Amino acid sequence: MSTQQHLSRRRFLQVTAIAGVGGALAACVAPGAAPSTGGGEAAAPAGELVELSYMTPDRELENRVKEVVINGFNAAMEEAGKPYRAVNV
Repeated sequence: MSTQQHLSRRRFLQVTAIAGVGGALAACVAPGAAPSTGGGEAAAPAGELVELSYMTPDRELENRVKEVVINGFNAAMEEAGKPYRAVNV
């Protein structure tokens, strides 16, 4: 006999947010050195700025992302002089 668990909207949003934050953090990891193929193009400069956009339908979730992810990113990047900047469009 199997039991069926109910997935609420709130739980779905929480799991989706965690997966999204995990993906964003994974994207911030510095890549390992790739083997040189000889005639390939040069790699991008290390100081290049990267734009990361996100949208949340939930104000509470947006506030949590700002508190945890963005503040952590700014703390890590402050020494490099590249903190997060909010851009309203």
